[in-house]
Amino acid sequence: MILAIDVGNTLTKFGLHDGEGWTLVERCTTPQVIEDVSRSPLSGLAGQAQVVVGCSVVPEATRALEARVPVRWLTAQNVGIPIRYGPPWSVGADRLANALALRELARPAIALDIGSATTFDVVDREGAFAGGAILPGPALWLKSLAQGTAQLPEGAMDQPAAALGTTTIGGLQSGLYFGLLGALERVAAELSDELQQGETRQTTLLAITGGYARLIESALDESDVLRAYAVTVQSVPHLTLDGLVCFHRLGF
Repeated sequence: MILAIDVGNTLTKFGLHDGEGWTLVERCTTPQVIEDVSRSPLSGLAGQAQVVVGCSVVPEATRALEARVPVRWLTAQNVGIPIRYGPPWSVGADRLANALALRELARPAIALDIGSATTFDVVDREGAFAGGAILPGPALWLKSLAQGTAQLPEGAMDQPAAALGTTTIGGLQSGLYFGLLGALERVAAELSDELQQGETRQTTLLAITGGYARLIESALDESDVLRAYAVTVQSVPHLTLDGLVCFHRLGF
């Protein structure tokens, strides 16, 4: 049994993999891991695993987990694939895990990870991590708007009933949803177009994952913009954890 741990800025995910698929995936806040790791899902899962692998973008949480269980952390130094990004060590380990999982799905391919930050991670035809793009996550959009204005509340992140908001919350939802949709469509289209330049045209896979993926994935799947750029959309809920299993199997 493999225990995979994905430490993000906001949430930490723990997944148990039996070699065929995920038998259990649990999550808790990353501050909880830092403050008292014994109250995290690690306590109930570590004893069931023979191998523990992880990726982390939060050093304090990394240290807290290492104090309880031996973890083999994925890094730019041991990921074992070409990194066309400078400097290589500046790439988040979660993005490299996404790249490992992408390589198993299609080449070229793009991971769209919608969390605290929204990242596009690109794997080229040779299977290298080729770079990508970074935007604020949906919660940061709303938080910055609320903090920078006198009367706007932090609105709920739900799909609006219509583009024309007739209340403040409705306007926030509309701006976030359609603004985010437009930004993601444009970035994915441009990335796909650059990946295909000078090559025989083929489809580019866009694998969508992350805590806020449910907000936008159906609209991207139906996007005429993405179809025009030969982008196919696939929901991969545990893409980063999948990449950690790949990391273990490849033995880099």
